[in-house]
Amino acid sequence: MSALSDADAESLHDVDGSEGLHDDSEVEDDDDNDEDDLLEYAAEERSSQSAEDESECDLDEARDASEAEIAALKRAGGRRHALPTVLLLDSDDDSQPLRGRRLDRFKTRDGDELAAVEEMFGQPRGPLARWLSQKIILDHITRLFLKHLLQKRDSEGKLLYEERICNMCIDQKQSLQVNLKDTVADPSLKDVCQWVHACPRVVIPALDQAAKEAVLQHYTMYADTHSKIFVRCEAVDSLVSISDLRCSHNNTLVRFEGTVTKRERQVHQLQVLQVTCLCCRFSLEPFAQAADRPSKPKRCPHCQSRGPFELDQCHTVFEDSQIIRAQENSSNVQAAHQARQIAVILQDDLVNSVKPGENVIITGIPGYMYKRGPDLQSLQFYRSVEAVHIAHTQDTSSFFFLTEADKAEMQRLATSPDIVEKIVKSIAPSIYGHPLIKKGIAATLFGGQPKKVDGKHSIRGDIHMLLMGDPGTAKSQFLKYAQTLTPRNVYATGQGASSVGLTACVQRDNVTKEWTLQGGAMVVADQGVCLIDEFDKMSDQDRKGIHEPMEQQTVSVSKAGIKAVMRARCTVLAAANPVGGRYDPSRTLMENVNLTDPIVSRFDMVAIVLDKPDPVADKKLADHVADVHIRSHPDYPQGAENSQQHDLNIMPQEMLRKYIAYAKETVHPTLRDEDSGKIQTAYVMARAAAEKSNAVPFVPRSLDAMIRIAEASARMRLREYVDEKDCDMGISLVLESFVSCQNVKTQKMLRRQFARFLHPGQEYNALILHKLQEASSRHELRLPRIEPLGAMFMNCSELQAEVEELGVTVEAEFYRSRDFVASRFAWEEREARITWSKGLTR
Repeated sequence: MSALSDADAESLHDVDGSEGLHDDSEVEDDDDNDEDDLLEYAAEERSSQSAEDESECDLDEARDASEAEIAALKRAGGRRHALPTVLLLDSDDDSQPLRGRRLDRFKTRDGDELAAVEEMFGQPRGPLARWLSQKIILDHITRLFLKHLLQKRDSEGKLLYEERICNMCIDQKQSLQVNLKDTVADPSLKDVCQWVHACPRVVIPALDQAAKEAVLQHYTMYADTHSKIFVRCEAVDSLVSISDLRCSHNNTLVRFEGTVTKRERQVHQLQVLQVTCLCCRFSLEPFAQAADRPSKPKRCPHCQSRGPFELDQCHTVFEDSQIIRAQENSSNVQAAHQARQIAVILQDDLVNSVKPGENVIITGIPGYMYKRGPDLQSLQFYRSVEAVHIAHTQDTSSFFFLTEADKAEMQRLATSPDIVEKIVKSIAPSIYGHPLIKKGIAATLFGGQPKKVDGKHSIRGDIHMLLMGDPGTAKSQFLKYAQTLTPRNVYATGQGASSVGLTACVQRDNVTKEWTLQGGAMVVADQGVCLIDEFDKMSDQDRKGIHEPMEQQTVSVSKAGIKAVMRARCTVLAAANPVGGRYDPSRTLMENVNLTDPIVSRFDMVAIVLDKPDPVADKKLADHVADVHIRSHPDYPQGAENSQQHDLNIMPQEMLRKYIAYAKETVHPTLRDEDSGKIQTAYVMARAAAEKSNAVPFVPRSLDAMIRIAEASARMRLREYVDEKDCDMGISLVLESFVSCQNVKTQKMLRRQFARFLHPGQEYNALILHKLQEASSRHELRLPRIEPLGAMFMNCSELQAEVEELGVTVEAEFYRSRDFVASRFAWEEREARITWSKGLTR
């Protein structure tokens, strides 16, 4: 450090002396001397300042010379500058200092800068996130995206986003829906679309700024009510399962599908804190708050006091936030795996946009959340996703990718006159027999048409079915098979399910200690199928809890200050066992099962499955089961012929799934007045018959069941209206369910009375021939062969007894019919018996 000059020392001595005299008040000041001293001191200060300026100029020149020398050395050594590409353009002239060249290059945003940035766009250097974080890059992204929003046109030549911005502002919203596929088609934004997926936390704010500028160009005062505009874009990449999310997906844009199972209360997160010191009323600078590390003032910079501080509510910024739980759909869960859940963070206008039970496709940014451990010292991290875009999937066809070829094949199948029989045969082809159960399951999968009466009261379109009967009759197998056909389903058992587990419950959150609402199985299965096995094992109190969702298809909750109504629009397919283990046909349904009338009446169909020994049916069942075991073995040749696969009346299972989804989405059948008369007549007759015979009552809900099943039949044919055949199917299934619930004596009486409804559209000769073929097969197993011709015979009275339950009398015309002779039967009128050759009849 250089020594002080004599003048400087004398000047400082005079100043110090004057201050000391002033402080002690011992000597009077001389005005003239003071004025001379001040002038002299000012001159010295000016000379000192000029010396400092000269030294600063010398330093600048030395710095520029050093930078030029370093640049020359780097070029001589063949090395490139570790600088962004935009700073390495087009100049070999090093006469100008590097700092001067940099300032000249970015003084204004003119054409030279745009050209430099465009070249820089194609050559990212270093880590992508750090390179994108440069202000010049973000500004250029904002500029390009703003141009896209203002100039993009649709196929009709109209501005694509002008109407969206107008509708958003009219609805006072903050979200602008943007399709990233449009940006891929734009050459200038192709790289931006990739960067959105790779670094969404860096790029999406630039898109938000462009959207805000686009909105302000249309509505200049919109920023007074909404300071932020958010771009809601759905990821272009394919769907990722929740269970497949890995650490490599962190801080990238992903898209996954799930069902909302839980929704917490809305909270207000602090973003910018503004406080005022109460001691000096000084307003402190705003404190930006981090999500993981909130900050607050420790001392007032004006009065150096430690508070107290008062919150400035006018300038403090809060943000709406909410956490939901999304669970992957059961159709995406692999065997022996558990459905995974993930926490999804909703912010701003996405709050309260979804409800428990809704199926959604979420685009978001995976990350982590943490909470304090049990010891209050450690931190526990768990995965979360910050939502960017949420799309509701209301239709089941979204689970399938239906091509034009698929739709054309479905329309071709619908023109077949036996399409309903083909669908019924395709239901659980590995299970032998049970045609009525398969027809009922087909009706439940297709479903009826939901309706609203005067926009207030709603009538459900979902069809409920209960399987009841002896053990070992494939009831659980039918439920498991139905689970494979529906993309949205929930499987539960009676012993492991409760009323809150099936409907909804209120829980206290472990972190916030607030009460939260969580949907149960029927809420999660909204617009799907809820499968309940061992339905009889549920307690009466638990079964009462599902009365509302089965009929009104809603779940009302009023607990812990939470009042909510959740939707449970699902089909219930349940299976139950009798009280004594086996079903007693001499008793009614209510005497065989421990279920109440209210819960049974909510099922549209009740199928009774009996395990009756029958030599003919048992032989066919044994052949079928053995064939299934042989052809299902891993070592069985894959190319070998399979009788089920080559049956033309059985649809491939994948096509059946697509057919059901396509029918439910596109077909909405209507019941016409001319077709409703037959349903009304059958309902009135069934009510009167039930009252006279003291049978199980035929409730008014059964009338709705007939209409729903008729609409399901029309959907199977892909028709927009219900015809007579559809009405016959609805009447026959409901009446068959009603008759089978009675005891044996009442069943025989009701079958004779409702024969024309139970077997609609069929000629009695075909029914008699079917009964004759069954009886002849039993005779072949029981009676010995008559030598030498090997002929079999049966008395006509035995055939009459077989068809008595149909209310039909076998006339002589039947024995002379073409079908009787074609089946290789012979009628001996004098002996009143039927003869045939063993093994030749069909």
